[in-house]
Amino acid sequence: MIQIAPPPVRAGNRASVDRLRTVYCVFPALSLALWAWLVAGLSLGFRPLAETGWLEGALVVSALVSTMIAWSRQLPAQNVLLAGLIMGGGGALSQTIGTLTSIPFGPYIYTDAAGPRLLNTLPWWIPFVWVILLLNSRGTARTVLRPWRKTRYYGFRLLGLAAVLSLALVAGLESFAGRGKGCWVWGPTRLGWTWYGTPVTSFVGWATTALLILAFATPALINKRPKEPGPDYSSVAHWVLLDILFVAGAAEHQYWLAALFGSGTALGVVCLALHGARQ
Repeated sequence: MIQIAPPPVRAGNRASVDRLRTVYCVFPALSLALWAWLVAGLSLGFRPLAETGWLEGALVVSALVSTMIAWSRQLPAQNVLLAGLIMGGGGALSQTIGTLTSIPFGPYIYTDAAGPRLLNTLPWWIPFVWVILLLNSRGTARTVLRPWRKTRYYGFRLLGLAAVLSLALVAGLESFAGRGKGCWVWGPTRLGWTWYGTPVTSFVGWATTALLILAFATPALINKRPKEPGPDYSSVAHWVLLDILFVAGAAEHQYWLAALFGSGTALGVVCLALHGARQ
């Protein structure tokens, strides 16, 4: 049998591969280091760089890049970028409309604690947060639902669970950034029920908006490769780490109900994801 040797790897190609591997390693490691520093500061009471917002801003950017890199290992990069643009753009549009009209989230205003704003309206990091929350919630939902991936209504279940998982993170974000750091202030609504100052109607608006954005982004996130992708451990890790960050923030301000809720959801997601990954 004649064996054909593979073509030699050129030095330029090898250098490109090495640079790509460096990028794949640096941003996840940076994101994890920033997360650990912030969680340690919240837990132990020291606040270096935290009061300026620099640490949180760097964590948002690194988490976004880390999330996009993880997804680019499963899908073509242009698909991941398109999905990110849909999620970030849709989230920014909905939040801008919400700021100006109180629809669909309810009345609220951003404070100076939210940092610099785009067009004097929307904090710069809001679109990034939408991408981080929705992409990682969808990846986590896909891992949890692996046992049902060949059932008839799998796509609808995936959309629904992804929206629910993103909603769980938003509940932690509200107690962390809204009530804890005072990045925004909610106005009164006819329905008096609130979650640490956040009206319940806000979560209804988030769930509806998240479902619409996920539906529009779904075509870009469908894996068209013949080989079936494995469990998305990266999204699960991102989701759980974000949840733990919000739990630490809630505990710092003694929001014990929020801390208990976040801890319970993190434990439940880990158990469900591990079960789904074995299928």
